[in-house]
Amino acid sequence: MKKAIIITAVGIVLILASLIFSSGHHPQQTFLGNLQQMEIVLVEGEYVTSPRSFIGHYQGRLGIPTKYPFIISVIITVAGLVMIINRVTSRY
Repeated sequence: MKKAIIITAVGIVLILASLIFSSGHHPQQTFLGNLQQMEIVLVEGEYVTSPRSFIGHYQGRLGIPTKYPFIISVIITVAGLVMIINRVTSRY
């Protein structure tokens, strides 16, 4: 039972951490729209624009899309909850 509670707690902490350390939030978008565009930036990089264009890009930027750690943490949380439910229902 302790193992299941720890796994669930780790999953919840990972969900919160993946959302807290993410950048690129837009208030006008939905949660899933934001989750699709947000990323956890590991190396900031430099914003570069070309002289002929107003559109630029980040050079040397390293980031992980937020959706992948979020999905993994949800799976861990659900696995912990399933372990708790199986333990409780097996007693009866």
